[in-house]
Amino acid sequence: NYLGRKYTVINLKIFLFLFAALTFFGQNPVLAQDINKYVSISDPAEWVEKHTAPTSEFVLGQDEEFQYLLFDRQVKLSAKDTNLYLHYVDRFQSPKAVEDHATVKFSFDPEYQTIQFHHIQLIRGDETRDILDLSAFEIYRYETERDKLIYNGSLEIAYLIPDVRVGDKLDYSVTISGKNPAMGAHVYSGMQHEYSVPVQHMFQRVIAPVDVALQRRSFQQAPQPTETKNGDWVTYTWDQRDVPARDMEKDIPNWYFAMA
Repeated sequence: NYLGRKYTVINLKIFLFLFAALTFFGQNPVLAQDINKYVSISDPAEWVEKHTAPTSEFVLGQDEEFQYLLFDRQVKLSAKDTNLYLHYVDRFQSPKAVEDHATVKFSFDPEYQTIQFHHIQLIRGDETRDILDLSAFEIYRYETERDKLIYNGSLEIAYLIPDVRVGDKLDYSVTISGKNPAMGAHVYSGMQHEYSVPVQHMFQRVIAPVDVALQRRSFQQAPQPTETKNGDWVTYTWDQRDVPARDMEKDIPNWYFAMA
């Protein structure tokens, strides 16, 4: 789902943000009691702008096996910390979608990052079940550069959602906190605006101190954000509805930025 995406890059003098797609294969489990060292349950912070999934029919996604009803990503940067808030609402339209996507998982660096889960809900018809249970999570070692003999110590936390059926929705939110000290005063942050499947509501924003020098670059007609200032903070917001899928050619080299 990462081919053919619109992309906006923001360079700030505070933080590095990197969020990558994950996989289970070839990982080593970490002791279950380690979970409480890195993961907790809390309410979202006050700076978070809360959204819910649309209730209207998702026409663009009616033929998709797996539907993105809400894709909500918000980042707040400061001199000492960075907080990444994520909120997703997905719908499973086929047995294959259940098999491929019924796992909540995130990667993080235990040296400087922690995770706060806010909620995990399974929605079936008019019934909503709260299923957030930290004891059901597993932690795995997630080494992205093992082929180069580089071991960075990153971990992945994963929760295989029980009793998911075709037609169910999964609603979950999380905040990943921590600033990489190795980056010093520098930052690189990217916002992805288009996927290989349609998205019913895509909401993204970046909040940064007004006294930070910003350099922003958009690629291949990416949408421009709305900029607002409030006291010591400036906010860049992208609010998109019914974002169509982007079809891409096959066999595109992995070094090529095929971002629309």
